[in-house]
Amino acid sequence: AFVWQRLVELGFETEVLLPIGREWLAGREDKPEWAFVWQRLVELGFETEVLLPIGREWLAGREDRDEYPYVYRMIFGRWPSR
Repeated sequence: AFVWQRLVELGFETEVLLPIGREWLAGREDKPEWAFVWQRLVELGFETEVLLPIGREWLAGREDRDEYPYVYRMIFGRWPSR
């Protein structure tokens, strides 16, 4: 995930890397890196109509995760109230 993020930051073959990042998300929802890859894809506007619902599903039951507020903010545009 870290190598993927760095290559995306450098603009290296994004048309290839963005779909790879999207595929990487499946089955890795409990890894801390999941939120960072998901967030970067959304920031870049890649498949947001697909990724935003996936992010909403990810939020369920993960309120205690450090990444939760960042995913929540990307979806709802504000920090979650606690």
